[in-house]
Amino acid sequence: MDLLLIGEDGSFLRMLSIGLKSQGFAVRTVNDVAPLRAALEDSTPDVIIFDHVEPMDLFALNPRECGYSGPLVLLIEEGIPEQVLERLRDLQVLKKPFLLESLFSQIELVTSAS
Repeated sequence: MDLLLIGEDGSFLRMLSIGLKSQGFAVRTVNDVAPLRAALEDSTPDVIIFDHVEPMDLFALNPRECGYSGPLVLLIEEGIPEQVLERLRDLQVLKKPFLLESLFSQIELVTSAS
């Protein structure tokens, strides 16, 4: 399964990528809008995992704004306003901190629903 990780925290994305790859997932990471657009033009991932760090990420790195309509898992801290999450449409939310097994469950949930 092809996953695309989006976020600005490179060390967190690397750690997450290692855990996902160890379970057989093909993983790519992006941390800016231009590489996100390029990654989506190159091939459509089965699932996007979007690590929310900064409030502006939800707008600047929003995969929905870049034309992605597939399964999306959003990793968040507490306190994200509902109206902000509504802009992303059709997603699963996983609150940090989380166990890697919980992320696997979210990936399975969004891929079985699509």
